[in-house]
Amino acid sequence: MLRAAGGDPSVMGILEMLEEAFGDFYGRNLSIYKEDEYFNGEWVHRNVFSPDMVRTDGSELRITVDVRFAYGTEPEEIVACLQELAASRGGRVENVSVMPAVFVSKDRPFLKVFSEAYDRHWGIPYSGSIAMGGSYAKTMPDIVSWGPIFPGEEDSCHEPNESMSIESIEKCFLIYTEAIQKILFSDRSFK
Repeated sequence: MLRAAGGDPSVMGILEMLEEAFGDFYGRNLSIYKEDEYFNGEWVHRNVFSPDMVRTDGSELRITVDVRFAYGTEPEEIVACLQELAASRGGRVENVSVMPAVFVSKDRPFLKVFSEAYDRHWGIPYSGSIAMGGSYAKTMPDIVSWGPIFPGEEDSCHEPNESMSIESIEKCFLIYTEAIQKILFSDRSFK
């Protein structure tokens, strides 16, 4: 959370600072922008910044910033960047809560089983894994969220009117069932 008081102390001045700093949610206007979206040759996305709540508290303005940081970025880098931004307005950073970024290689055996099931039920090779930040999967070790977006379908994940065709839901059911059965009934370890 950023607490701002100073610089241009007006609400408008603070809002202008927010627009300047976070107008691009990848942080291009912050010193923490990452050009590279890959870690060890696998796509992990970029850092994403979102000031989610702005409220007054007496004579202070409190700004809650949600940061989804990509694997390979250290939380300390982001906190230092936000501290510098807050200090530029006479403010400070408080109440930092961090869940570490997670990286699970697409080459892990259990993910290969899902890719193979996709290939069989969709009839075309799985094009590879794409990492998405912010999943609750990161709260448990060695857990990932896995769900395909099929060719020709729009990615409406977490968007208004999120949807998937009935055909795709049925294919997902077959893919998940096959992959989970193969993992459960296998003699090999998928750790």
